[in-house]
Amino acid sequence: MIPRPSRRTAVVAAAAVIPLALACTADRLAADRAAGRLSGRAACYLRTADRPRVALGGFPFLPQGLSGRLDDVRISARNVRRGELSVSSLDARLRGVRQAPGGKAAVERVTADAVVSFPSLNSMLAGKGGDGPRVQGLGYDNGMLAVETRVARAGMELPVTVLAEPSLSGRSLDFRPRYVKVLGRLVPAEQLMKRLPEQPDLGRELPELPVGLRYSSAGVTGDGVRIGMTADDVSLTAGGKSKEGRSC
Repeated sequence: MIPRPSRRTAVVAAAAVIPLALACTADRLAADRAAGRLSGRAACYLRTADRPRVALGGFPFLPQGLSGRLDDVRISARNVRRGELSVSSLDARLRGVRQAPGGKAAVERVTADAVVSFPSLNSMLAGKGGDGPRVQGLGYDNGMLAVETRVARAGMELPVTVLAEPSLSGRSLDFRPRYVKVLGRLVPAEQLMKRLPEQPDLGRELPELPVGLRYSSAGVTGDGVRIGMTADDVSLTAGGKSKEGRSC
């Protein structure tokens, strides 16, 4: 038989566990309070009415808070707008955030993914000039952007769907046609696009990014076009204004 622990042993074990549990609870409460404060600051900087979600990584938190350095900060925001670009979701990760002189914060590395919804991208492309066929709808098809348009051919307007892959060059976002769906057939783009008298203009200049961020990648998901951004050794200045003009 396995001997049952004595009452004294159980009391000693409980006495050892309870302080540890209380310490963990206090640590998480402190992390939650800090995340709440950062969420308010992020909402102000991003000028969004929807309060971002902030999660602080690394355990324990209290030594990080006392040292003035946060190992891992994750921010998720919705409905962010910068210039003509309307972002439905933004997920950012800040590594090595520490206090710096002059009321600034230094960040070792920033990575972020922004998703531009199909309706938002459609509005951006529809606002472009030119004599080419108009974009009538956007969607997702097997990892590519599905562009619905109509092309004049032999006195008729044919419905055409162009399947395109996104590409980035600096701030220029473009979509390279790979396939074309026309009259129920899927044809490689190079066989057909050159024969079309007009082609939809799918390029777009993205807005400039703050604090040294640069565009790094682009892809298509079921929710829209995903744009990746990154930066190293970023300096964030305290202050800024909210949508209502309040200081952050």
